[in-house]
Amino acid sequence: MHIYKTWPDTLEGIPTALTIAIKAHLAEAFDHDLQAVQQFWQQYPSTLIVIHSDSGIKNLNEETQTLINLALEYSEYQEALTDLHMINLAIVDDEGSGVYLVYPNNFDFSAIKEKSNGR
Repeated sequence: MHIYKTWPDTLEGIPTALTIAIKAHLAEAFDHDLQAVQQFWQQYPSTLIVIHSDSGIKNLNEETQTLINLALEYSEYQEALTDLHMINLAIVDDEGSGVYLVYPNNFDFSAIKEKSNGR
């Protein structure tokens, strides 16, 4: 899993095709103007969480669990990002900052939800 709290110039450890799809999706609302996207992320920081597998999911800190649950339960939208990945967005303030969650189509979030419910 990778977590970005600033505009990700590079997405280390993420396959190229997925990186291209993520960046295109994030830039879509700005007519693919990369400079406008970067300025927005500087003014209104958002969070991008990219999940690859379930390794480490049971050891997430409380903040990350909260962000993932927010993106799952209060998403503005959920859509296919690629044939194998989904993306959710939860808006967290009036300015438009948000939590983007990218994950495999078949990802099982039960471990995160169970841990959150057990608090």
